[in-house]
Amino acid sequence: MEQGVSEQSISSKRFFLRFFSRERFEISILYLLMGAGGLWHMLGILQTAMTLLATTVMVGTALWVVFHYDSRYVSSDAERRAQFRFWCFCIYVLSFALEYVGVKTGAIFGAYSYSITLKPLFNGVPLAIGFAWISMTLCSTAVVQRLLGKCFQSRPLVSAFCVALCMMAFDAFMEPAAVALGYWTWVNPATLPFVAPLQNYVVWFVAGCAFSWVSVRMRFLPQIPPALAFHAYWGQLLYFTLVNLR
Repeated sequence: MEQGVSEQSISSKRFFLRFFSRERFEISILYLLMGAGGLWHMLGILQTAMTLLATTVMVGTALWVVFHYDSRYVSSDAERRAQFRFWCFCIYVLSFALEYVGVKTGAIFGAYSYSITLKPLFNGVPLAIGFAWISMTLCSTAVVQRLLGKCFQSRPLVSAFCVALCMMAFDAFMEPAAVALGYWTWVNPATLPFVAPLQNYVVWFVAGCAFSWVSVRMRFLPQIPPALAFHAYWGQLLYFTLVNLR
């Protein structure tokens, strides 16, 4: 009898630990923060705090996702981990360069300008914007990794195409929300619900496809994506959707 009770206790403890794991806890916190942020905007409360925290949330989400991807590597994967980190660094540099030239010329995404909400800025471009690109690329990658499974690594062009589609779809939800939040404004906004010019979405697709193709072709990403990165895509999408509903 005592042995049966002991085994039942151990089984219950294992179930508890599995169900209330650190990863599940972090995912719950993610949805709570994103959902609460969207609801606060809909209700028009805590707007000053949300504005002050905009850059912190953007950078923090990106680093959170990067950490979870990075933690998937084991000690024997030191070279692949280094390639992953360098890839993230390149995304930051290249995306910031795109944004910088885009703001100064209006020839890449269309004519737009940033407000001071996402400060600090370097010549009118938020230093945090590169982190947004990293976050969106990794979160979209996690979604496609789950969708394609083992085919993700064996079909780089298909995988890159799907990641780019996810990024472009995300941007379609983000653009009107970002304008409503005062992150940036378009000189010649398009008709709702798109807000941004068509070329903006085309550039997002092309850049996303290029970033993703490198990662799939080089095979340095972990085969199993972190659950947090997958849910971060939908959590952020939830936030922007709620903002758009106001």
